[in-house]
Amino acid sequence: MEPAITDLRWKDENRKTTYIATLVETGEEIEFGYLEKGKYREVTQAEADSFRAEQAAAQAEQAPTDSVSDLPLGDSSVLEPPVIEFPTSVPGEFQGTSANNTVVLTPEETTRRILAIEKRLDELEGIESVA
Repeated sequence: MEPAITDLRWKDENRKTTYIATLVETGEEIEFGYLEKGKYREVTQAEADSFRAEQAAAQAEQAPTDSVSDLPLGDSSVLEPPVIEFPTSVPGEFQGTSANNTVVLTPEETTRRILAIEKRLDELEGIESVA
């Protein structure tokens, strides 16, 4: 629904390009171009007064129930970030794992595995080149 306005008038009576009006909800005076007039709903002063009275009554009802001081906060004098622990080793599920399931490879084992992978890759590339 469009915001309600009252006291609609031209900013400059000669040019008539910009309106000045008062927002009913906040009482703020706003300016807008004549092409933007359709974005607002013009109401009479009596309708604006009744709207403000209804809004004040609704806020008075909500004020006791929306109080932030009623929330249980405990000892909130100091905010502390949660403790985040990052893994210090890479978990693995193949041979060469230790008791806590972390990879433990010696340089010789690493070299042996790389050579085995290269050999397998050469075999697969040889199969593809023949086919």
